[in-house]
Amino acid sequence: MFSNTSTVLNYFKDRWILWLAVVAFIAYKIPHLYYPFYWDESWSYEPAIRLMYQHGASLMPNAIDTDYSRGHPLLFYFCAAAWMKIFGPSAFSQHAFALLLFVLLIISAYEVCRHLFNKRTALLTLAIFPLQVIFFVQSTMLLPEIMVALLSLLSIYFYSTRKHILTFISLLALLLTKESGMVTGLLLGTDATIKLFSKTTPQKERLANFLPVLFAGLGIAGFFIAQRLLNGWFFFPEHIGYISFGWAHDWDKIKYMVQILFNDDCRRYLFCIVLLGSVIIAIKTRKTKYLLPLLIAVQVYICISGGYGHLISRRVLALILMLSIVGMSKVLSSFTGTNDKASSTFTRLGIYFIVLYVCFCAVNFYTARYTIPALLMVLILTCYYLDRMIALIYAPIYIAVLPVIAFIGMYGLRNSKGSGDTNMGAFDGMKLQQEIVQYLQRNQYYTNYITASSYQDYAHLTDPNTGFIQKKEFIHVEKQIIDTTQLVIFNNIEPCGIYDSIKNKYKNSMVYRTEHNGLWAEIYRLK
Repeated sequence: MFSNTSTVLNYFKDRWILWLAVVAFIAYKIPHLYYPFYWDESWSYEPAIRLMYQHGASLMPNAIDTDYSRGHPLLFYFCAAAWMKIFGPSAFSQHAFALLLFVLLIISAYEVCRHLFNKRTALLTLAIFPLQVIFFVQSTMLLPEIMVALLSLLSIYFYSTRKHILTFISLLALLLTKESGMVTGLLLGTDATIKLFSKTTPQKERLANFLPVLFAGLGIAGFFIAQRLLNGWFFFPEHIGYISFGWAHDWDKIKYMVQILFNDDCRRYLFCIVLLGSVIIAIKTRKTKYLLPLLIAVQVYICISGGYGHLISRRVLALILMLSIVGMSKVLSSFTGTNDKASSTFTRLGIYFIVLYVCFCAVNFYTARYTIPALLMVLILTCYYLDRMIALIYAPIYIAVLPVIAFIGMYGLRNSKGSGDTNMGAFDGMKLQQEIVQYLQRNQYYTNYITASSYQDYAHLTDPNTGFIQKKEFIHVEKQIIDTTQLVIFNNIEPCGIYDSIKNKYKNSMVYRTEHNGLWAEIYRLK
């Protein structure tokens, strides 16, 4: 008994910085738990989760209407609905579930880095990734990407460390969370299949490595077969329609993802530190392989700026960039102290995961938050590379670098622009939308004919579960102006093409305007 107590105390004592960071993060995010639902939360995920909460948690493909589930595997919905059964269906409760997932991600990223690499890498990761705008904003949103990132990380980690049962559990959970989990399934399946036919390890070990991935694959195959039998299709038909193999369209998404991964939210400053260290190491060791990050940086700059002109085709540029990123696995495994097989496997698979994930997103429907699993891996491997560089250059400067990269994250938070669900402006957007609804409620416009030019505003006025409506519901709400329209709502979160004409025609009929940090909303009376 005393031994176990001592072990627990030593664990927390040895990780006091981690737990201090977790407590501080939770304390800062508590006010965000009271916010209503925003973007895809409000019209898709929350209504779907509430349906499952009302009908009973289930993983069967027909558990809820496919117009809400969109054909996704249902583990995220299942977990959130089960949470609501225990803690209630309030917006606070549902956002607390999202925050719990993010706290588990913080702890998992720290522990993975500490076990595979060292404590310094774990602290660098802790200092940078929770402060990235995209993670900070998504950490309390009822959306599945944080869960996908968590299970992707754990699946690759458990596979790399040969924890076979945990590999099966985490990979099956990932595949049952969202279709993007199949990227990790394909990655581990390919690696396990190659090793299965390798003669360098005993057959028993090869089978033990292969079977967890196989059974996880059979599990998700069972879900999609059931979906075909119950719903008539394997994948949601609308999503199939979004798949594109047109190079021009796919290139635009690759370019956007590269910008998010390496440039946005002040990450360019982090990578400038990495580049400076790479040049110093290359000069100090006289080994040109350490200049590979510089080559990648040049390609990233060309990709983002579009300044390649007629020098190189987009296909060749994309291929060279992907191969250069893959080449980083050789550089990472060459560092002193990285001969451990688990860490070497993890870095190799982590880099392949980044490339495959970008390719997967490029051919499918894409929005910024889908980048989260790949960005997490980019940041973990960057922190490991940064730690190895510091050790080769001058170890004591680690103390100075740690607060610098934390400051980069905080600077990115302060300077974040945009109103999407991966920008700090999302919170201003929610305040804006709340004030619109509150104005309509104060003036008792429940029976007026209202047109909401924004789909978000339409959802907020027609669905009480989005967290905006209190007491009574609005009876007559339309998405387009009709003959009986009395009030019309506009905002610059979702701009409307008829705004200028309505503003000019009814310039003296604006009855309400609210604005927050460049975001605005207006209401015009037409009758």
